[in-house]
Amino acid sequence: MRIERQAAVFEGSFAVNTLGEMTAREELNQILSYMMLVMLERKRG
Repeated sequence: MRIERQAAVFEGSFAVNTLGEMTAREELNQILSYMMLVMLERKRG
């Protein structure tokens, strides 16, 4: 999976793209990690 920050027009928005096959457990771990990353980014400003 890859996470990309959107352009300034969509500030605070992220796009998540899958790059290959993952098990359901790996996908869940990645999504939870990205959610934490987004929450920390928003807190940071």
